Amino acid sequence: METESLRLVNEIMQSNVIQDKHRRYFDESKIIFRDKIFKDFVACINIFKLGYELIFDNCIFEKGASFHFRAINQFTMINSKFLEKFQISSNECIPKVEFEVTNEKHEGELEIDLTEVNDFKIMNSRLNEILIIKNSTKFNNELKIENTKVKLINFQHATIGHSIVISEACEIEVLKVDNLKINNTGNLHRYLIIKDNCKVDECHLKLDFLDNTDISNSRFGKLCLEGKNHSSSYIKIDNIQFDTIQFDKVINKGSITLLKLDSGKESLISFLSSDISRADFINCNFSKGKFEFENSKVSEVFLSETQFPEFVHLNGNINYSQSQLAFGQLSTSFNKQGDSIMQMNIIPGKLSPIIIP
Repeated sequence: METESLRLVNEIMQSNVIQDKHRRYFDESKIIFRDKIFKDFVACINIFKLGYELIFDNCIFEKGASFHFRAINQFTMINSKFLEKFQISSNECIPKVEFEVTNEKHEGELEIDLTEVNDFKIMNSRLNEILIIKNSTKFNNELKIENTKVKLINFQHATIGHSIVISEACEIEVLKVDNLKINNTGNLHRYLIIKDNCKVDECHLKLDFLDNTDISNSRFGKLCLEGKNHSSSYIKIDNIQFDTIQFDKVINKGSITLLKLDSGKESLISFLSSDISRADFINCNFSKGKFEFENSKVSEVFLSETQFPEFVHLNGNINYSQSQLAFGQLSTSFNKQGDSIMQMNIIPGKLSPIIIP
């Protein structure tokens, strides 16, 4: 691997004239850096290469980099590494951006500050942190993250044209989705899809900023839902493994469906100061774990082949008054559905500590 300084990149990218000594870096409309080590911090500002594709193939940025584009057709990083912060920003729309970062351990931060991008993809990567927080980066099409290991992904102040898709066995320590914006032109949505055996240790979703959420066939440590689920919004959680699912101050005006969830001994299903309204729980067995409940409304939920633990726990202890509140409402739900057997099964033993001190 050849060692290169930042001067080569700057000389090529800042010039509007392709010099003969740099011809070997060009393939028609592609500018390709292959097998390079950049030992210094690389800073390129106001790059204007309309119609060009910039490619880094098997390169290492030891001190990080910052690229700001006025105009470029595509930015691609293949089988490359950056050990510190890598920033990419733009004034105009970039049609396509792809990253494949092959760091050997969790290191390097990727900061996205693009005015507009059509297709954005991170694949087969290992990173310390992905930040998508600057100046409302606008994604026109799907934003894809595939087969990537990362400590933190933070989606904030971004404009989502259609969906965020996290798939193909991604491993994420912390995922935060907050304050997403929507482009009001066209049939555009804020969709979040997590699927295909992903593993997320801690996930915080602000429902106010999501239109559709579809989570399936994955493993979660803690999945925390917060905020208002709007009347046109839909949440589906299907066949996931979990340690904790928490509804924290959730107001459900839309649709929530939980399917085929099976808790373990240490698992927790939690409702805190929430109004779940007409949520559906289908074929969910929470009985082996713990049930946390505090001043929430669940009287309108639909329950099919769904079991809950025997008592409510709050702050680590059995709480009989919250047990009465929770199971009284669940009993009402079973009664409305005409399920007298489950209505009878859910009551015995739950309320007796209230009556007999």
